[in-house]
Amino acid sequence: ASWELRSNRDFVLELAMRGRLDFQSVTWELLADKELMLELVKHDGFGLQFASRELQADKEVVLAAVVHSWPALQYASGDLRKEKKTMLEAVERCGLALAFVSAEPQ
Repeated sequence: ASWELRSNRDFVLELAMRGRLDFQSVTWELLADKELMLELVKHDGFGLQFASRELQADKEVVLAAVVHSWPALQYASGDLRKEKKTMLEAVERCGLALAFVSAEPQ
């Protein structure tokens, strides 16, 4: 897709809703857009791996991704995976997420 389309929020969201989004082709600006990434990870939790570092450390974005796909938790920041309250919420949403909880929760 052209640069113009890859940086178009509506186009990117439409691709995600159709299950046709290639996160690697999305512009960095959109991958750092919290509102958009919240929607994208609801359609494909693995999109968390392409989110900005700030969003990989954002509890709301991470939990939205985990609801869609529990293995997405592996792309959450290390600090967030150590946070006991957040990990309890992730495991509550999907028990299998326990596989990616840090060994030393705080």
